[in-house]
Amino acid sequence: MPVLVLMAFLAGPAGAHNVSQSDSKIEIQGREVRVVLTLNEKELQGDAAVTGGGIEPVYETVRQHFLVTDPAVPVETKLETCSVPGGPLLRLRILYVFARDVTTLDVDSTLYRVMPAGHRHLMSVRLNGVLHEAILDLHTGRATFTGVKAANWQTL
Repeated sequence: MPVLVLMAFLAGPAGAHNVSQSDSKIEIQGREVRVVLTLNEKELQGDAAVTGGGIEPVYETVRQHFLVTDPAVPVETKLETCSVPGGPLLRLRILYVFARDVTTLDVDSTLYRVMPAGHRHLMSVRLNGVLHEAILDLHTGRATFTGVKAANWQTL
């Protein structure tokens, strides 16, 4: 019996590992979609790896691997701010502007291609006052969020 307890104790930490993850909080207001995306810049791999080139290579990687549509592509996309909340974390605030009010939002993420194996992207989306959540990874690369804005008389 003591041998089994010892084996279970030793097996626990050996199987544990850090999971690579990024996250985004998305707010939708009319035609504007604001994404606050946080990732660990030191986890970027391959051509996406940061080599002291500033924020532009990181932003370009995010633009290529994190796509937001309604399902049409935005008419404008711009990086509003970039901050460092601590250590190697970067927080990008990106504005997407669409031709019409957004009632359906599609998010495609291939961040797992430029991050360590097993990478997950955690998302929260607020659409017309309703909070939606999703996890995107190698097996689930797309999430669709829908919500039709209620008429004024329906919200009374």
